[in-house]
Amino acid sequence: MDKFCLILSIILIISCEKLKKYELLTIDMNGQLRGYMLHIPEGLGPNSPLVFVLHGLGGTAGWIRDYSQMDRVADKNGFAVCYPQGTGGTEDTKHTKKGTNFWNVGYEVHKNEDVDDVEFLTSLAIYLQNKYVFDPQRTFCAGMSNGGDMSYLLACEAPDIFKAVAPITGCMMGWIYE
Repeated sequence: MDKFCLILSIILIISCEKLKKYELLTIDMNGQLRGYMLHIPEGLGPNSPLVFVLHGLGGTAGWIRDYSQMDRVADKNGFAVCYPQGTGGTEDTKHTKKGTNFWNVGYEVHKNEDVDDVEFLTSLAIYLQNKYVFDPQRTFCAGMSNGGDMSYLLACEAPDIFKAVAPITGCMMGWIYE
């Protein structure tokens, strides 16, 4: 019985550490709380780079964090990683269900959504640059699928904040390019 209690205690401690590691932080955006996760490698100094990694349609900040393994890359190469959380849609459509997380890049299925993700992501970048003294000249964005599309939109609408983007399986829609 004592061995069982010891093993159970160890499992609970490990589980709590993992939960703490994946805490969803929030920032107030015009009265709406928006979420993100942040990984800062131990010993990271001031003026370090900051990389945003955006999930795809229906994804989450935690999912893209696990899938991309960017925490490991950041630890090895000396930069911070931010995993913002998209907004859940407000209505059911032919292609998505209400509550499905997305980045608002102008898809037809989101034509009735009014969330401004460019404002959210640029404001979050500036907030993190100021709070943690990240280098504003080395703030970048990568994204997968819908997150890749959002990366292209940021490249066009916020090049003063995001100095380079690396879309993964995303596309640049004609209206964004134009």
